[in-house]
Amino acid sequence: MSAKLIKAAANLVEGGFKLVGEGGVVRLGYDQADAVENLRRLNDKRLSARQAYQATESFQGLQVDSEFSPFINQKRAKEPRPSLPTEMSESYRQYGKNLMAEQGSLKGHMKVNYQGEEFGLKSNTQTLASGEPSIKVRPAATKQAENAKRQLMEVEQTIGTDEFRVGHHRAELDLIHRVMEGLNPSSRKSFIKTLDKQFVNLMTGNKVANLIGPEGELPKPIHDAIHAKLREAGLDPRKMDFRNATYKQRLQFMREVDYVLRDIDKFIFEQMSSR
Repeated sequence: MSAKLIKAAANLVEGGFKLVGEGGVVRLGYDQADAVENLRRLNDKRLSARQAYQATESFQGLQVDSEFSPFINQKRAKEPRPSLPTEMSESYRQYGKNLMAEQGSLKGHMKVNYQGEEFGLKSNTQTLASGEPSIKVRPAATKQAENAKRQLMEVEQTIGTDEFRVGHHRAELDLIHRVMEGLNPSSRKSFIKTLDKQFVNLMTGNKVANLIGPEGELPKPIHDAIHAKLREAGLDPRKMDFRNATYKQRLQFMREVDYVLRDIDKFIFEQMSSR
């Protein structure tokens, strides 16, 4: 629930009133929790991110419109990949955690071989509940495939000169890739060009305007928090499935993405300003 609703509920309770039912009937004698719940029910039809966005307000925690629920937060089967036995995998991850604690990264970490497959370690964006780094074991072949896929996404989504040096993509490569999933090559090219022409606040690919921390100045805790906010907003590429969406629906979804990212920009500014 938004801070505005909670504040409104508190004001109602302080005045001795409560909203009940869809008609907004006013009655006396309820507590703040009741008022919050009633306001939540009255607000079940949430404004879209585009409608709710207020440029002069602080971070709002906007979410994409519920009309796009068939395409987000979906369970998607993972492709099978080679793996280490459980005990070996746990020991290898623990080695990675120890290395992270010592030097702050997995740079130069030891690789292992099992049944003809080479495995390495990768630090996930999201940390564990304990605060420890989340380390995953990744086959070398998977890493190579992911790197190749990333290069293809960068080329496809970058119009003009590639300006990437360092930084993080504001409009994630994986997100745009997922939204275009199922489109033919011609439609994908047209989609990127349409975003470039019609969305003045949204840039794709390796353009400076699409990079957060282009000088490497984005701290990891803030970077991780950004991804958490994106997931909360419904922008988790791993859980998107637009294969049955129309071209128009995809563009309408990107309009929601546009305003969620504007809201995330406020979050980044607030976080960086408080350091």
